[in-house]
Parts: sequence; C-alpha cells; structure tokens
Amino acid sequence: MKIKYLYMVLMLMPFLFSCEKEIEFKGGEVKPLMVMNGFLQSDSAVKVHLSASRFFLDDRDFKALGNAEVELWKDGAKIENLVYDGNGWYKGSCIARQGDVLTLKATCAGYDAVEAETEILRPTPLLQIDTANLAHEITYDKDTYYLTMNGDIDLVFQDDADKENYYELNTYIKLYYADGHTSIHSVYFKSDAIVYHQSGTELNFDDDDYDSTYGEPYPPFSDELINGKKYSMKIKIKDFHFYSYWTDNTNYSNQIPVRTEFCAELVSLTRSIYLFSTTRKTALDSYNTVVELFSEPVQIHSNVKGGIGLLGNFERAAKGVELK
Repeated sequence: MKIKYLYMVLMLMPFLFSCEKEIEFKGGEVKPLMVMNGFLQSDSAVKVHLSASRFFLDDRDFKALGNAEVELWKDGAKIENLVYDGNGWYKGSCIARQGDVLTLKATCAGYDAVEAETEILRPTPLLQIDTANLAHEITYDKDTYYLTMNGDIDLVFQDDADKENYYELNTYIKLYYADGHTSIHSVYFKSDAIVYHQSGTELNFDDDDYDSTYGEPYPPFSDELINGKKYSMKIKIKDFHFYSYWTDNTNYSNQIPVRTEFCAELVSLTRSIYLFSTTRKTALDSYNTVVELFSEPVQIHSNVKGGIGLLGNFERAAKGVELK
C-alpha cells in the first residue's frame, strides 16, 4: 500500500512543485464565529471557555472572549449567569448532577449568539476484572522496583438497553507508596473485541507490532453491537515493563511501592464527544494519503448552534485488582 502511494507522489511531483509563482488569495475573509468549548463534570461547578474563530491564513493566537454574557439553563428555566474567570473562562456556582440536561447560551458583541446542550451521564460500572490469565512478576532490587506483565484480561459490564451509549476504555497500573501517595502509569492494550470492528473504525489487530509499555489508547466505541447486553470484553497485555528507582538522598521507606493494582476505567461519553473524536480521527487519517489532498475535507463534529465548538460530558467508572 505504501509503494502505491509512493508511485502516486512521484507522478504528481511535477505538478505540485514545478510552479514557483505565488498566487494571491482573492477570496473574502469569513466573519469570525464564537467558539464554545466545555467538558462538564458531575459534582463540579459548570465551566466553559469562549474564544473567536480565525481565518485560516491568520497565524495569530486565538482570541479569548472576555466580554460575553453566558447563561446556564436547565429544564427550560434559567439557573444563573456565569461569571468571567479570566483567559476566556466563565464559571458558575451551580453544581452539575448526574441525569441533568444543561444548556449554555452565550452572547457577545460582534458575534452571533451561540448555545449548546449536554446531558450529565450516569457512568456504566465495570462489574468484573478477571486477571487469571495475566502473568505478572514484581521484584525488588537494592534500589529498584520492577513490574512485568503479559497475558489476557476479561472485563465485564452491563450496557443500558434504553439509550445509546458511547464508551472509551483505559487501562493503567496504580502504585501505592508507604507515605500514602500514589502514582498512575498507562498500560496500552490490544483487543479484537467486536466493538472495535464497527464501521469507520480502522485498527491494526496484529499482535507482533506492539508492546503495552509504549503505544496509543484505543478509540471510543458505541454500544451498537452490544446494546442491552452483559458484555465480556477481552484485552491483551504484551511485554509491559515498568521500573521505579530511588537514590541515596531520598527516604527509601517513602519511595518503595507497597501495593500494585491493575486498573481499568470505562469512560461513558456523550454522543457529541464520541462524534468529535471519531470525525477528528478520520480527518487526521485523511492527511496521511496523497489521494485525500484533492478530496473534500472531513467536517469535524460540533454541537454548538450559531458557532462552533464542543460541549459535552464524560464520567469515569474505575475498578482495580491487586497484583501480588
């Protein structure tokens, strides 16, 4: 496949690089739009960021908007006006609760009014983490802690049949130290689960080209193929290794991990975040091929009416298993 694209590049090079004349852009600048971005969280005050879009030939920094009026609405009633908190951020006193459907409306001189809505989700809990097929070893040297992991892990959760659900799965190790502090370190998995075979998701499931120490997280997925089911999802950990060491000028007792957990985190996403993530990935992937240079650009999802941006919510449900 890469050879095919190489041939296409060679064929197109005379057309792409033979002309050195600069062509002046004669189109008109589009009126700037108000940009609203915010990830609302349950049990936290509502907070949102406002800025102005910019012309694609403009290389200046994005302009934060500090003279807007931002209203928070719930169930058709206005709750409060958010207060400007600096650098484009507006914050309220109302605490978002799971199950709320919240609307933010913003006006600012020189821009069209915008509004966006998001639900505050109830997360889907992980019911089980089965590490019976995960081989791991923890060793302590004179001044170093070592952890290695290889094998399969089964995760179980119950999908809600009454609504469309969108998820992201993250895995990590959590280390507990003698002085009470903790540290978290990502673990990158592979999975051939059916949820990662949905249309529009292109993943490499080859076991030979990855290890779990270095990698990238898997993209989010929907419940389209598992709606209402109690779903068991298998993930693979390969060649994960982690070490932590301390030196003579530190307190040994505070630096030695005394407990190690493998943790999985099922993140429930609003539809807006899911669509933004998937369309953004499609757009980025399209830039990697010569063919896409001459194709229509991919429209990245926005749920802000009258402007652009993203308002959404994600809620985490984590579960850990001690590794001994």
